Amino acid sequence: MLSLGINDISLVDGKLAVSTSESIANTTSILKEAGRYYEVMMVGPPPVLEEATSLRIRKLSIKLNEACRKIGLRYIDIYAPLMKSPTYLEDLAKGDGYHPSATGYSEIARLIGETGLWWY
Repeated sequence: MLSLGINDISLVDGKLAVSTSESIANTTSILKEAGRYYEVMMVGPPPVLEEATSLRIRKLSIKLNEACRKIGLRYIDIYAPLMKSPTYLEDLAKGDGYHPSATGYSEIARLIGETGLWWY
């Protein structure tokens, strides 16, 4: 199970730290290489409270899902359900708005578990 952080979509001097196409290419390369040795799947990035950053995360999540489909890997989108989760959003609000506490991570684990996609 692979899940990446959101540093690629950070802004540096008003531009993405890593272009979306480069981020997808890098992730695809990692997934393909790992897939040579293991059963691999991907969990998408979670939202944050800051709206502009969260929208960039959503766009990246959509592209990651497409990339996974193209190479035949399972992808679990946690962005959409977490945006509707009072538990997750309230947990982010109690902290820095970017990083959940154990409560938020428990919500992520619950969502992943409920999909059934994690089971081989």
